[in-house]
Amino acid sequence: MSQEKTMAIERLREIQGAIDGLVNEADRLIREHGSEMAYSRATSYWCGHILGALTGRGSMVTMENTIAEMEEEEISERQ
Repeated sequence: MSQEKTMAIERLREIQGAIDGLVNEADRLIREHGSEMAYSRATSYWCGHILGALTGRGSMVTMENTIAEMEEEEISERQ
């Protein structure tokens, strides 16, 4: 089970990176092709919320917190 959990944690990190990259790409596209208002709304709302949930910017329990918790559980299981 420990190896499976390690693989799950690695996959979550990959997903986290992919989501971050896609949101940043969307941010760039809106900045380059949308109005100032559209960009302001996107960064203030959905882009900000998604990035906050991934990294902790403005969110209480983040994806990062969940991954760290799983890593701690794995260490405890090994002992």
